[in-house]
Amino acid sequence: MMANARWMILLVCLIVAPSSRAEDGTMPPGGVLLTPAPKQIRWTDDKLQIGPFPTIRVTSAELAQVGRVLCEEMRRLYGLRPNIVVVTAQSAEAKVTPKNGETECEELEVPSKHDELEDGVIELVMSDSAEGTQQVRELSPWVKWPPPRNPEEGYILTVSREKATVLAATPQGCWYGCLTLLQLMQAVSKEKESTAGEHIETSTNSEANCQGNNEGLGGKMGSSAGMWLPGVCICDWPQLRFRGVHLCIFPNTELAAIRQAILWAARFKCNTVVIEPWASLKSSRHPEIAYTHAYSPEQIRPLIRLGQALHLDMVPMLNSWGHASGMRSRSGEHVVLDRFPQYRSLFEADGWSFRLANPEVYSHLFDRYEELLELFGDVRYFHIGMDEAWGHLGAVKLDLPPEKQPHELAAEHLLKLHQYFADRKIQVLMWHDMLVRRGDPEVGGAGPAGSIPPYNTHLALEKLPRDVIIAAWNYDVVGDWPIPRYFQKKGFRVVVCPWKSRRNTISLVNQAKELDLLGVLATTWDSLDVSLPSVAQAAVLAWEEPDSDLLRIPFDHWLAELRRLPICNLPSLETTLEPIQR
Repeated sequence: MMANARWMILLVCLIVAPSSRAEDGTMPPGGVLLTPAPKQIRWTDDKLQIGPFPTIRVTSAELAQVGRVLCEEMRRLYGLRPNIVVVTAQSAEAKVTPKNGETECEELEVPSKHDELEDGVIELVMSDSAEGTQQVRELSPWVKWPPPRNPEEGYILTVSREKATVLAATPQGCWYGCLTLLQLMQAVSKEKESTAGEHIETSTNSEANCQGNNEGLGGKMGSSAGMWLPGVCICDWPQLRFRGVHLCIFPNTELAAIRQAILWAARFKCNTVVIEPWASLKSSRHPEIAYTHAYSPEQIRPLIRLGQALHLDMVPMLNSWGHASGMRSRSGEHVVLDRFPQYRSLFEADGWSFRLANPEVYSHLFDRYEELLELFGDVRYFHIGMDEAWGHLGAVKLDLPPEKQPHELAAEHLLKLHQYFADRKIQVLMWHDMLVRRGDPEVGGAGPAGSIPPYNTHLALEKLPRDVIIAAWNYDVVGDWPIPRYFQKKGFRVVVCPWKSRRNTISLVNQAKELDLLGVLATTWDSLDVSLPSVAQAAVLAWEEPDSDLLRIPFDHWLAELRRLPICNLPSLETTLEPIQR
């Protein structure tokens, strides 16, 4: 009932939001809408028939997992039963054998008389292979390959009468091409059969992809009549490198909702998911930091595996300064001190922040970091939080060492944490607010937090290594905001962090593109149930060109995508796929 209520709220919020209309222009066939819109696209009058048993031909062992994910999504969305074939230069053609627990996506399900060409062929190709090099050469000079930005995430997708080909430099790029291919699939109908073969005007304008959508509701829309793909050549790549979403797991958070959000992020070509447990993850080394009904690592691990299978960087987070209570300020709870007052020395007088003057804080934090790294595996990033510390709602008396200023203690703390992760070759993310002076007219303020006297933690900024990624959050701004530019000029990479407001999301992501920042980290906090549309909007804008406009996308499209991911009918990818090995 609670899950249904949340979804009803989400749908109501979407329905009452202002609708948008498509711009005039050349329309793709069948009312296809591609989100994010590709950078380069040319439609042809070809079409590829896709029967119930299409063949996914994988031409490199590196792409076998991408083939399995594509297979599962074709099953889930369209009721097809693909047959995966691996063909490499070193080996003869071989069928993929399912691993333990995998569903079968191979020829055992296909009648012996089946001819793979009758039901369509989809090829996955590495661009540096002999076959890939030849295909790129044949497409030049029209396509920009390698892509001018983020080439490791770019792809080329071509559809002819004979086959569809997804070509990329990496498995991640190939996966993004597969996501576009899935959106191109059209159900066969009498109407489409009569019009699909007609000539289609050629367009290189990505914003021509602006009308209609596939109206399937996640059911078996292709299982009886079959599917087809329109002829097209697409070359695409993302504008911003970092495209992420921050997800909180509270003690009352349903893991199905987190699972939903991970799938949602993958659908819109995010590449990063930050997971922050709030007193909700059991710890064997520090059982006091979570409630007894918290989730176990074994319950969280499948979510991490799911994200990794979908080529998402899964990022652990632990707030390592403020928010040390493990709970939100308005709850009045302290997950540790409410039950175990003997740990009071780890916290400042109000319990809100860790007591940085106590060296025992580091054995506590490092133990918890190690547990999270064991759970998440090989990670690229770690988010250390660091926001709203030291009296963000009022002054707090600090327990300071002799002759030590608060900002000096804060700088030492940041350097210790940075060194811990640098030793493990992990990049640190942190919130920005304690590194700017509250109300500073030069940087436009920082919301409810920020550095205030006598702490003056903004003075610690100059000590901070420049490889720390600054997560600059603002949930209200709809115009120019000086904070991202301020940190960029200081030499830091910056990701902007909006929250649930469409106007706020558009403003911050557009600023990130204007300044050529690292990217965007959309936040959801305690409103995951109504934040998914803004997460999708942030991801679409972060991928597309700087002058892209969300108003060209019919708003009904967001509703259609929600219906494709019903909360109680999700694929169990995390038990059927192997995690990505870096």
